[in-house]
Parts: sequence; structure tokens; C-alpha cells
Amino acid sequence: MARRSKHARRRPPQRSSDSAPPRRPRDAPAPVDPGADAAAASLAAAGRGGDAVAAVGVGAAAALLFSTTFSGNVALGDAPETVAGVKSLGVLHAPGYPSYVLFAHAFAKVVPIGTWSSRVNLFSLVCATLTIVAVFLLARTFGASLLGSGVGALALASAASFWFNAGFAKHYPFSALLVTVAALAGSMWHRHSGARWLVIAGTALGLGIGASWELAVVMAVGLVVSLWFATRRPSWVEAAAGLVAMLVLAAASLAFMVLRARSHPAVSWGEVTSTHRIVAQITQQDFRASSPQSSGSEISARPARGPEPM
Repeated sequence: MARRSKHARRRPPQRSSDSAPPRRPRDAPAPVDPGADAAAASLAAAGRGGDAVAAVGVGAAAALLFSTTFSGNVALGDAPETVAGVKSLGVLHAPGYPSYVLFAHAFAKVVPIGTWSSRVNLFSLVCATLTIVAVFLLARTFGASLLGSGVGALALASAASFWFNAGFAKHYPFSALLVTVAALAGSMWHRHSGARWLVIAGTALGLGIGASWELAVVMAVGLVVSLWFATRRPSWVEAAAGLVAMLVLAAASLAFMVLRARSHPAVSWGEVTSTHRIVAQITQQDFRASSPQSSGSEISARPARGPEPM
């Protein structure tokens, strides 16, 4: 038998079909696994569905809690002025609360249940309930668990001050809802981007300026700081959209207050019919006046045509 040549013995073996594939270059994109993407999408959708169900449950629990002490009667304090001002689309005491008056009046018209006092009180209950739901969702965007978010939101609902104002004719639940929605929209922007989230935040803050401008300004500063120090800042278009939304709604709220003051409604605090009076109303100078005569404020109370229940 002939001896094999030296060259033939050194010939490398051929790679079989079932051998390992060549290595992928480092700069090549990772292969896409459609099954993994579909599974991730399914888990995300299931998570959103679970959040929605839990949010409804938290809101229902908060509403049930608030309803245990709800009353349709006119309470003490600022409640009589608030109910009368909402009913007449008037101007409440400084700073006027035009956004609250407008939304509470619209709610009372859409939900004609009982007297005006019961409708205004119910508006506070609805706003307080939605605030608790927004707090729950805000906690979820921060990474809290379902249980932790629910417990935290309901702890706020059961707090004495929040619970008391949940059925009280005052702007507090409405203002709390607006600043919480602004915070939630800002948190959603960090997660998903998009100009719509900043527009929602700007809209809520603009309306908040017409309800409690101090809270709105504090929240606006907080959102600016969170966006500025984020790993990715919003584009100029996104920032401008949110700013324009806030300024337009704030100007509209103040314009509504001036127009209603010039109509001389049943409740018209401060006669806000000039630039000077607008500044005095917003900065609450009337409260710091040394005497009622120096404030220039006025509450008009025209006689009603008949005894109408509040």
C-alpha cells in the first residue's frame, strides 16, 4: 500500500455542517428575537391592565371612604361664599379662584343632583377621588409596587385634612388634582417622552394658576428642575409646547375673572376690573390692608328674586 505524502497528512480537516458558526463581529447588531419582543409587549400590556384595574379599585375605596362623611348641606367657613360664587359664576375672595369656579359650575350643571351646595360638595369629592388615583399612578411611575402604591394613596385619602376637604366646598381638592396631574404627566414624559406629556403638564399648571397659583408655581419649578437635571432634556419644541399651554390657560383664567367681575355677579370680591385690581387680587393685598376702607374691595350681594335653596 502506497504511503501518503507528508502534504496530504497535514491537510486540515474540513468543517462539518453541524460545527459551530463563525463568531459575530463586535460592531454587528444583535439578532432580533421576535418571540422575545412579543413576550415583552405582552408583559407590558398586562402590567398596564393591572395598573388600570388597581387604580379603579383604589379610586373606589377612596370614594367609599369620602362618602361616609359626605353631606350636601352648606358647611361653615368659606363654604357659603364658595357655593354662592360658584352658582353665580362670581369672583371669590382673593385670589379669586376663577378656574375652580368655572369647573365647579360646569360640573353642577352637568350633574344636577340635589341643591347647589350638594353639587359643589360632590365636585370636591370627585376631585379628591381622582387625586388619589393620580397619586397611585404617580407612585407606579416611580417604580413602587402595586401594594405600596395603593397603601400610600389610601394613606393620603385617610389623612384628616385631606379627608375633611374631600367633601368641603373649597378649591383644595381641585388644586390638588391639578398639581398631581402635572407631576404625573412630567413623570410620564421621563418614561415615554413626547410633547403631549408636557402639554398636559402645562395645561394642568395653567388651570392651577387660576385655582391656587402658589401650588402651581411650586410644581412648575419642580418640573423644570426635574427636566433640567434629567439624563435627556426635552427639545425646544416640547418645552415650548408645555410653556405655551400653561401661559394660555393661565391668561384665560384671569380673563374669565375680569369678564365676570365686569358683569357684577352676586359675589364679586375686589371688583377686579383693572390691571391694578388684578394684581391686588392675585397677590392678596386686600388681606394685608390695614383697614377695609383702604383695600378697595367689595362684595356685592344683590337681592335674589326669591328664596332659592343653595
